[in-house]
Formats: sequence, structure tokens, C-alpha cells
Amino acid sequence: MNLAQRRKLMKHFGSLPPEPPPPPLMAVPKPGMEELMIWEQHTITLNKDAKMGFGFAISGGRDKPSPESGDTAIVVSDVLPNGPAMGRLFTKDNIVMVNGVSMENVFSNFTIQNLRSCGQTANVTVRRPRKIQLPASTRDARRLPLSNLLDATP
Repeated sequence: MNLAQRRKLMKHFGSLPPEPPPPPLMAVPKPGMEELMIWEQHTITLNKDAKMGFGFAISGGRDKPSPESGDTAIVVSDVLPNGPAMGRLFTKDNIVMVNGVSMENVFSNFTIQNLRSCGQTANVTVRRPRKIQLPASTRDARRLPLSNLLDATP
């Protein structure tokens, strides 16, 4: 049995943690395109594990703002391998809500207590950045009022 076959068997039987997904491809803007950052919002349902909890750690909050930006968002700081959040939450995800309760501009302990008290299941809503590419427009076109864009005459 070669090494690749052995690793495959070990992964299948749980002796080896699954490999992390490949990093997202770095999008290089194509000619005539411009890059724009948007925020996607996702709600993930997690089931608590007896040993690992929900399988992620947080940082941030009003009491621990980001040293770089001063932002008070609650941020996923770590995702435990083989935990309930693995492959579903990612580091740097901003936690927006837990079970319908807003986590914006709150103390980190508020989020922790909320997660601890929610029982076996937590619905965690996160925001994560995504880069998209749009056809480049001239600055003059951006300044046009929308009414000009709706005119029937070309």
C-alpha cells in the first residue's frame, strides 16, 4: 500500500483530519473590469458537540475592538478542526446575529453567554466579504443622475 492509499484510509476512518479546502483564487481584475467588495450574509445552523461546543472561538466586541481598525464587530477568530463549525464558519466572519438576537456593538461576553444559553442548536448569521468584478465605468458615468439612465432616447 502506498502513502496516498494509506492517507486515504486514515482519513476515511477518522485517524486523519480532513484537509482544509483550497484557498479562494485571488481574482485579478480583467482588462475593462473593476473590482468591488460586497458583503454576503449567511445563516448557519450549528449543532453543539458534547466536547467541542459549537466548534469556534470569537474575538472583538465593544470591550475588545480590533487593534487595526477599532471595529467592535464580533469576529470568528478560530474554527476547530472536525468541529460543528468546520467548513461552515470561517475566520474573520463577522457575527451579526445568534438565534435572532443582534450581536452588533455588543460586549464579547454577551455573545458568549448567548451561545452558551441557546441549547443544542444555534442559528448564527454572519457577514463575509466577497470581491466581485464589474465592467469598468468612467467616473463621469457614475456622476449621472439615475433619471438620465432611464431616458428612452439613446
